[in-house]
Amino acid sequence: MIASLAGLPICPSQRRAKFKITLRNEQSDLPISAASVAASARHELAARDLPSCELVVHLVSEKRICQLHADHFDDPTSTDCITFPIDDIKAPPPGGLPILGEVFLCPAVAVSYCNEHGGDPYRECTLYLLHTILHLLGFRDDEDEAERAMREEERLALKRAELAGSMIKRGRAPIRLSF
Repeated sequence: MIASLAGLPICPSQRRAKFKITLRNEQSDLPISAASVAASARHELAARDLPSCELVVHLVSEKRICQLHADHFDDPTSTDCITFPIDDIKAPPPGGLPILGEVFLCPAVAVSYCNEHGGDPYRECTLYLLHTILHLLGFRDDEDEAERAMREEERLALKRAELAGSMIKRGRAPIRLSF
């Protein structure tokens, strides 16, 4: 590994991997730049020295995230993000790009959180995206020690994104877009 922004490690092989980011914006609560979502995801995947893969990102309404939460976790309450791993990127499917996973982010939850606690909903959405990527890479937050480790990884990932200018930004995204 080589040192990069503020001493945070960035792996030298990151320039070789190709990351396909598919975005589906199914919400109207927060105008989000599709390119910034792709850049943020791509930056974190590259920083982790992952092989080429695809990530599918859904930006969904609060109603939709509640439905997903109910369907898959027996909990009909709102949540910030949900992660579904798909392929093992270390053993890619023959003849295709492995799909790391599908993630669902709820910008309305970010807006509500920031209205209540202060902060920037775009930064909060970036945190949700980074959190889901960490889950896809095996990080957990269901036990105290695992949660502490995940929070530290989130902090480092968010700092890398801030320093690199790869935060989620304001804009408008089409319904479906691949980068």
